[in-house]
Formats: sequence, structure tokens, C-alpha cells
Amino acid sequence: MQTPRPILAVLALLAIAAALVGGCSSSSKQSGGSLPDAATLLKQSSQATKNLKSVHLVLSVNGKIKHLPVKTLTGDLTTTPATAAKGSGTISFGDTDVDVKFVVDGGDLYAALSGDNYADYGPA
Repeated sequence: MQTPRPILAVLALLAIAAALVGGCSSSSKQSGGSLPDAATLLKQSSQATKNLKSVHLVLSVNGKIKHLPVKTLTGDLTTTPATAAKGSGTISFGDTDVDVKFVVDGGDLYAALSGDNYADYGPA
């Protein structure tokens, strides 16, 4: 049975990215201080999420983040009785936004980039 850690790590990273981006502002006011150390933040996130059995994730990105083509992501993940996930989102390919659906089944990621034709993208 595949360990759920890679998926939880991805969810933790997305949540961290959302929190950090959500905390950014275009205001000229000074913020309350520097950003937390990334290694510490990742370790704390890993500890906080390692015992989760299921999660519901909603992510929305305003603007563009380099190397993160996700604009929106909504999904559900479970680790019991086996790792599985299902959701949808909008990703950017160049200047085009594409609505996608995804499932994780048997440890593999399947995604439909158009319609309901799911393709196997390998281990999740």
C-alpha cells in the first residue's frame, strides 16, 4: 500500500502557499515582520497533517505565481482505507485556462483535461 505522505505533503505545501500568498498585500504599509523560516514552517505543517485521515481543500490563487499553474483547486482526500482523492480545478497553460478533474485511485493520479476522458499520470 502506498504511503499517503506525498499527497499530504503536496496539500501542506499548497496550504502554505495559499497562506503566504493570502498574507501578501499591495498596501504600502509595513507588515508585522519577516516571513517565517520555510524549513520550520514545512516541518510544523508536516507534523500538523501527518495524522489526518481526510481533508477537504479549497485553494484560489489571485495573480500568477511562478511554477504554480493552479488558479483554483477543490478536492477531497482520504487516507483510509486507502489513499484516494477526487476534485477539480483550473490550471493555466500559457495564456489559456483549462478546467480539469482529477482522481487518485490505487496510488495513481488520473486527470481529465477536457471532458470525462481521464488519463493516467502515474504515481500521485
